[in-house]
Amino acid sequence: MAKIVVYYSMSSNTKKAAEDVAAKIGADLFALEVVEPYPEDFNEVIKVVQDHKKEGKLPEIAQMPDLSGYDEVIIGSPNWFGTISPPAEAFIKAGDFAGKTVALLLTHGTGGLGKSESDLPAWAKGAAIKPALGIAGPGDEGTNDRIAAWIADNGL
Repeated sequence: MAKIVVYYSMSSNTKKAAEDVAAKIGADLFALEVVEPYPEDFNEVIKVVQDHKKEGKLPEIAQMPDLSGYDEVIIGSPNWFGTISPPAEAFIKAGDFAGKTVALLLTHGTGGLGKSESDLPAWAKGAAIKPALGIAGPGDEGTNDRIAAWIADNGL
């Protein structure tokens, strides 16, 4: 089965987790980039995302991965406002997940998985959804063990 880890990371937390998962399962890795980068200051990011949410706007992704050759897609995202980040949401809503297995790797501060587990199936139409894994910020104790267990438990 061909596998890919597609992720959005503003800091290095999600990137590191995505790289770890890809290395453990032998998956390709694809980083999502937004056309219009978010501000450096996270308080400014919050304002931009809140404005976009009010307008029903998602960021434009610079390049989308071709998922046609993959059976399994692991989506890495930080938790923003209690769910998947807008760049990852834009990718999911634009993607064709019919017949694919999808799993979510969500990094967070204290927000846990939020409502990401209920949002994902509504956005990734036609996909078989595996249970998500939430990883707290940098230095989350036992992260490697939790990732390994999640991979094993979900047959990834």
